[in-house]
Amino acid sequence: MSVRWAVAAVQIAGLCLFFTACQWVVARLHLPVPAGLLALVLLLAALLLRWVPEGAVSEGGDLILKILGALFVPPGIALVKQFGLLRAHGVALGITLLAALFVGQIIAGKVASHWTRDSAR
Repeated sequence: MSVRWAVAAVQIAGLCLFFTACQWVVARLHLPVPAGLLALVLLLAALLLRWVPEGAVSEGGDLILKILGALFVPPGIALVKQFGLLRAHGVALGITLLAALFVGQIIAGKVASHWTRDSAR
């Protein structure tokens, strides 16, 4: 399993370097497209033309896609920034979140039950 993570890390580093190169090209040539779009189009072309084998980016790409939602959602960003806090108090935070979820559901159920009984009269 650790070899898979290492491969994914190397592939992600390669994708980051590729993106950085695309940023440089966009800045130097004053292209009217975002560097991310240029990187996407060039990588897609390289994969379709088989200049880059799929295996060269598959593990890293899969890992990025698995965590993509967490990377762009503000709570996900907060988790990444506060990872030490999460590591130290993650279990307690998880229990607190689950307890809050259950209490909220119970209260919502009681309120809905009360309102439906009142409206039935």
